[in-house]
Amino acid sequence: MRKQIISIACMAVMLFFASQAAFAGDAGKVGLGLRVGYAGYAGDTVDGVKLDPGGAAFYGANLTYFFAKDWAVEGAVEYCKAQVDAKASGVTQDIGDLTQIPILLTVRYQPTVGAWMPYVGLGTGYYINDLSAKDSKDDPNLEDKFGFLVNCGTEYMVNANNSLGLDLRYTWNSTKDKDTAGSPSFDLNAFQASFGWKYYF
Repeated sequence: MRKQIISIACMAVMLFFASQAAFAGDAGKVGLGLRVGYAGYAGDTVDGVKLDPGGAAFYGANLTYFFAKDWAVEGAVEYCKAQVDAKASGVTQDIGDLTQIPILLTVRYQPTVGAWMPYVGLGTGYYINDLSAKDSKDDPNLEDKFGFLVNCGTEYMVNANNSLGLDLRYTWNSTKDKDTAGSPSFDLNAFQASFGWKYYF
């Protein structure tokens, strides 16, 4: 429930600032968007056990602000839930579901080329992590941590206010069990591809 409340609160903040920007005149172009995509986790090996989150869909909302010509900053909140398998000695076991809620901030260079707006970006994010184990008695208390990302993509302006976009992203982040002394950290790096719609004010 805590994670759902955080997601709703972040989206409400985006909507608030977008509504203010709509009346800001020449303060800069602002876009409010939705995104849906697929995350492919790289997995990690801890103490000889391969922890392998399966590929999973994700979705989220984002707010873009052009602070200078061809330069934009994007804030986003997203949600992803993936099954995690533990693999060792040829045996694979489903250990539970990993939930991640990343809160992202990305700076992008995004020039306009006709109706297209290609971009490259570099950013950071705060990743809220949770693992629901198959046996609830084994639920770890995962650490929420900062991570980093690089991305590239393009938007196509359908008209003066609406765009459709494709985003490719690689993220670096990790976590560990906060309640277990000496618990090893494991990586949750992922390649993500997504499709989005954005409305510009």
